[in-house]
Formats: sequence, C-alpha cells, structure tokens
Amino acid sequence: MRAPVSNAEQLAGQLPGVRFDRISDEVKIDNQSSILLLVNNIQRSKAYVSGLSPDRIESIEVIKNPAGRFVSDDYYAVINYILKKDDAGYQVGFDNFTILDPSGANGNDWLVNEQPKVSLNFFNQKIDAYANYTGAWIKWNYPISLKQDYVGAYNLKSDDVSEKEPNQNFSYYGNVVGAGFQYQIAVGHSLFARGDYAHEKTNENTTYNMLRQFSGSGSTDRFIDQRQNQDKFNKYTSSLNYVGQLSSKLLLKQI
Repeated sequence: MRAPVSNAEQLAGQLPGVRFDRISDEVKIDNQSSILLLVNNIQRSKAYVSGLSPDRIESIEVIKNPAGRFVSDDYYAVINYILKKDDAGYQVGFDNFTILDPSGANGNDWLVNEQPKVSLNFFNQKIDAYANYTGAWIKWNYPISLKQDYVGAYNLKSDDVSEKEPNQNFSYYGNVVGAGFQYQIAVGHSLFARGDYAHEKTNENTTYNMLRQFSGSGSTDRFIDQRQNQDKFNKYTSSLNYVGQLSSKLLLKQI
C-alpha cells in the first residue's frame, strides 16, 4: 500500500528507483539530485512542481542518462509530469515535516526539524497560476571532541562531552517564496512568468574545554576554545518565457 502524498515530488518518490528526501526536500535518483523537472514537456521551476497536487498528475515519465542538450547541462535524469487535460479549479495545499527528539540526545532542542509548505493553485484551460511558501528551521547539536599534537611543543585534548550536553550547535533557517503563471495565448502558444525569493542563514557554534600539556616539563594549563561560523544569503530569480508551436515540426522557445 502506498503512503499518502501531498505534492507531485512526493508522488514521484514512490516510483521504482526514485526517492524523495524529506530533509533536503529533493527528489533523488541513484542518490543524485541534478534532475531536470518538466511539466507537459516544458521545463518548470521546483517551486511550481512542489505545489502541484497529485490529483492533477496523469502520469510521470522518468528518463535516466538523458541525451542531447541535457548532457551538456549536466542533468543526471529528467522527470516529466504529464497533467490531466481539461482540468480546472483551484487547490490549497499544506504539508509539514517535523522531527522531535524528547530523549535529550539533541541537547535542550527537542524540536529538531520543522519544514512547512503552503501552496495555492488556480487553473483552467487558459491560465495556470500558483503561489507557494516553503520554510525550514533545523537545529542539530552534537558532542564533538578535539585532539591536536604539536610535536616538540605541546598537545591539546578537549574534555569529553555527552549527548545530553553537546558542545556543537548547528542551526539553519530558510524561507522560499515563489509565484508565477502560464497563460495560453492561443493553441500552441503560451506565455510563462515566474519569480522566486530565497533567504537562508546558517550558524555553527562550537565550544571546547581544552587541556594543554607541554612537552618536556609535562606542565599543563586549561583554556576555552570557542569557534563560530555564520553564513547567509538572499537570492532573487525571475523569468519570462514564450513557447510557440508554429507547425507540427517546429517548436520555438524564447527565454
């Protein structure tokens, strides 16, 4: 019996050889995530695909080791979602992935992972519009030890720590907002527009209680070694595409 799914990516993850990683929020094939996403044979953004309801999917095609331009673009595989024809309506979706650790193995942070998703779609024969939000708040804490030897001078060794009192704290905060639409100008002619905003911030703090023993004399002293790494970025992307079918043999794409 298949597990219930809330979007197109999770549905693809139930196919043989395809896996949906809930933590990284990615579809993977043979543990590779460099996958081109198509909807009705046209490239679409992850934001759009992740908001597609499984009820709108007629079939899913998976192509491993694709040929042609896909090789030069370094895609490992292609997933093509085929939508049901003459479908119309609107859909509101919500999904959340949570990891709890009440055992104390993650220090005082019992809420380890929280990844909510909200999506809104409106579609008919002329227009397909969407807007969605994806968030991620992750906290992982680890007991880390450090040992260093400086030959002829001294050696360093950190105190042992337990899972209950981890000395390395890692946090990640991310938010992605996306919106766009496809408008069918006429049969075989469509206009696509989309915009995405992403914000990510990571923070890693590590504290070592160090013992230093000097070579020769054997004397010792103690000190605290604190290390911090921070990284954040904001990313904006937008595109306006035109796809036109001039004849049964000629397809034009303007980006």
